[in-house]
Amino acid sequence: MSSQVVDVERLIDEKRIGAFHVGIIFMCFLVVMIDGFDITVAAFAAPGLIKSFHISPTALGALFSAALFAGLIGTPVFGFLADKFGRKRVMLWGSVFFGLFTLASVIATSFQQMIVLRFIAGIGVAGVMPTTVAYISEFAPRRFRARVVSIMFTGSPVGGALTGLVAAKFMPIYTWKILFWVAGLSPIALALALAFLLPESIHYLVLRPKARERLVKILRRFAPTVEIGPETAFVAKRPHTVKPMPTSALFAGRLKLLTPLIWAANFLSLMTFYFTNSWLPTLLIHSAAGPGGAAIATSLFIFGGVAGGLAIMTPIDRLGFLPVPILFLCGVAALFAIGVPGMALPMLMAIVVIAGFCLYGLQFGLIAAEGPLFPPPVRGRGVGFCFAAARVGATIGPLAGGFLISKHLPTQQLFMIATIPLGIGVVVAAVITPLYRKQVLAADNGTLISSNTDASMPLGGLMLGEAL
Repeated sequence: MSSQVVDVERLIDEKRIGAFHVGIIFMCFLVVMIDGFDITVAAFAAPGLIKSFHISPTALGALFSAALFAGLIGTPVFGFLADKFGRKRVMLWGSVFFGLFTLASVIATSFQQMIVLRFIAGIGVAGVMPTTVAYISEFAPRRFRARVVSIMFTGSPVGGALTGLVAAKFMPIYTWKILFWVAGLSPIALALALAFLLPESIHYLVLRPKARERLVKILRRFAPTVEIGPETAFVAKRPHTVKPMPTSALFAGRLKLLTPLIWAANFLSLMTFYFTNSWLPTLLIHSAAGPGGAAIATSLFIFGGVAGGLAIMTPIDRLGFLPVPILFLCGVAALFAIGVPGMALPMLMAIVVIAGFCLYGLQFGLIAAEGPLFPPPVRGRGVGFCFAAARVGATIGPLAGGFLISKHLPTQQLFMIATIPLGIGVVVAAVITPLYRKQVLAADNGTLISSNTDASMPLGGLMLGEAL
């Protein structure tokens, strides 16, 4: 590598996964784990909330939906802030933000206050996740990017599982408030620690000449063998300029079609997932599973999902977007099969695992694929809007399930209806797949952007318009 010009994009892609990467993956895993803990805290506190505030179980729907609905605000707002102020700062600010408002729930005196506080905390919870995805995508070599993102994202279900363990052990002694103490203090404590340990995104810093000293310090840790002198220029091979991009860049060139399509894929995936995840225990009680088996089946659904998330890593890195339409298609078959009446219990459990594998795998696959799709100056916003679209689906899924169940439809028919969004998703993902490959290849053969100049430097004759 020349001592005069350092292409950080090439440097990142040529690096093997080492101790530096492992440290970042672990720290981001902790951020996502605590985020996942907070997402599920209200559900596990529900029995205590019913007793403390003297409400009916049906009233909890407003509490659960408040946090999900908040994602419509949190994801795009935090994405904008991440592009403007840096991924690391916004990750940590967001963690402190939702930690403080989660702590405030401990002193809530009414159920209405709880709903408001969960909504405000949900803005931060929803904003931290896409910011973390954008952040880690910019440190991962392209050939390992999906695997890195997926490993990090497993922190979310792990956090949800930890909520259950804390609830089982400590709620009988310290009431539901202990969950909010843990969910509030842990992100604040982690943010304080990561403020000193977590480096800022290299892509973010290379766009800002005034951040040269910080960039050099990080590069000496990231690639200590690279020669860096006073005159060294830092560039990044990407189809954009040094100047910040407007949000309209999310709809430039191929992104004009890709951006709304990827939103649709997120919406359809999360709507089906939250329908299934929310109502699976209820719907399986009257099947061969029975009450006890329904709880076991729900756990198997989650375990199958974690396996799906890990399994999708390498195919996404090697095949691009192709695994996503395949998972949509397999998900259609799995959900349809769950509703088949008279199925033997072992077969039912196996199909539930496959459904979890597909539906969780879709989330992991979409998240891993979204980072490389958008140019770094708008990556935070691009990923944030994708999460916002997913949150709309996540909010509608349980509500649609409740409406359909109130119509007393047969279980088989309910699961048949649930396959409709996945069927549409097959078509949407199939259209995305070839466009995605062209877009990512164009980005890889884009322009050099530099922290030392305000002009983009052409690489291989491709400027912004040609690359897109």
